[in-house]
Amino acid sequence: MYNVVKESGRKWEMKFFGTYYHSLDAKGRLVVPARFRETLKDLKTLYILQGFDGAISVYPEEAYHQELSFLEAQNFKNADARAYIRTIYASIEELEVDAAGRITLPVRIQKKYDIGQKVIVIGVGDHLEIWDEERYLSYERDACGNLEDLAAKLQEKA
Repeated sequence: MYNVVKESGRKWEMKFFGTYYHSLDAKGRLVVPARFRETLKDLKTLYILQGFDGAISVYPEEAYHQELSFLEAQNFKNADARAYIRTIYASIEELEVDAAGRITLPVRIQKKYDIGQKVIVIGVGDHLEIWDEERYLSYERDACGNLEDLAAKLQEKA
């Protein structure tokens, strides 16, 4: 994870990367990985948005507002845009970061994403993802098995 000063010198962009194995405690609390806490140290609130592939997407405030700006720019008259906007807005949850650097995943969220006690937290650029450990390991096996194909497809679109 690192911070980058934009050319203007005013705006910081948070970048998160890496894979961290953690566990939820009996109260559903998750310790935010130390490396991420360093960047998030001044932030007391994180935001959950509907993730993809079974992951919980967790955004710091600035990236969260960028996501909302993207949603607000969509044409609500378009059925696909409307469905996406509704799904994302309905999924938003605020998470308070406590003094010990923990967030509490509500039981409703744990059930929705089928999160067990063992989780994996990964950095995905501007946000974090929380995965059930078994689900992520399965996803990783499948994704890494065709990484070259994925790279080739992305190159074709570039």
